[in-house]
Amino acid sequence: MRRGYRSQGPRANRWLALKYAAPCKVCARTIPAGETAFYDYAARTATCHEMACCEVDGLTREVWHGSPVSGSWVPAVSDRRTGTGYVRDPGEDMADRWNETHS
Repeated sequence: MRRGYRSQGPRANRWLALKYAAPCKVCARTIPAGETAFYDYAARTATCHEMACCEVDGLTREVWHGSPVSGSWVPAVSDRRTGTGYVRDPGEDMADRWNETHS
């Protein structure tokens, strides 16, 4: 085995404080370094902590909030992806660039 070679499996996707700034893969907002984001190691993408972005990317779960009688289910940020991840259409980016340069 080579020195420095990792024999473990792939890293698990998780919430972490970003070491470098990265764009959110859902809203394209720049997430500054040090802010908490969900990092997908396989796709090398980050999702910001906004509830709307988390819902689109499958990072929410339903939790009971309130009293046992009159409470209700509300979405909460999950510690792992529970649904399918958001996949941005590559044609969408090209159309946006075309419209920006040819307007």
